Amino acid sequence: MIAKFNVQNKILALTLGFMLSISTTKAATSYLMIVGPYGAGNTTSSYQFIVNYDSSSNLTTGSDLMTQVLSHLSNSTFTNGYVTDIKINGTNVHAAYPSTNWEYYVAGGAWSNSLDTPSTGNYPTSTWQYARTGISDRSLVDGSFDTWYYSYGSTDTIGDIDGDGYDHDYRPTIFYNQAGSNSGDRPLTINGASPTAAAFTGATVINLSAAPEPSRIMLLVLGLCALGWRRENGERCVK
Repeated sequence: MIAKFNVQNKILALTLGFMLSISTTKAATSYLMIVGPYGAGNTTSSYQFIVNYDSSSNLTTGSDLMTQVLSHLSNSTFTNGYVTDIKINGTNVHAAYPSTNWEYYVAGGAWSNSLDTPSTGNYPTSTWQYARTGISDRSLVDGSFDTWYYSYGSTDTIGDIDGDGYDHDYRPTIFYNQAGSNSGDRPLTINGASPTAAAFTGATVINLSAAPEPSRIMLLVLGLCALGWRRENGERCVK
């Protein structure tokens, strides 16, 4: 009887440990940085975010990432699709192409665009790359990075800088102004930050992973307890 009691006790402990572990597991982490003239006198400010999420969070695109992050801030929105405005804590920064622009840089993850050649592909993980598609066509993965950088553009025709088969009349500011950049439109750092977790030390952390409700966990625990601690004179849960 004692041996049976010990076995049931171990099974219960293992089951509870498993339930607690899956309720707190974060399946993926993505990073977002927004750099723009949000400071006094239009000085540059940088906002960094670390977002932990799982499959239940429905976080799959760059648009999802931006939407979730801004929803956790006060009075913060953006224009989805072609991004011209990003408002953070009540301060809106508007881009009027081509004189100003919100540049979109990413690392890790993938793109999908039927008009592009090739139509799909993966972004490098060790450096930023000027996004080949819009915010809704950028797919997130665990460890992916997104940055929105406010810049002053150029109307010069500069050719096919990103290999998509089209000439561009916009000059990504960071690549052309930063010494030591990689080939094409891949800057090593943006506002001093590389696409690494170490560069996001001190960032605001947002946890989106959905855990089971505490009341449901307690019901499960009580049920397992009643089954695991059954005695001959009836079923009762013993602490």
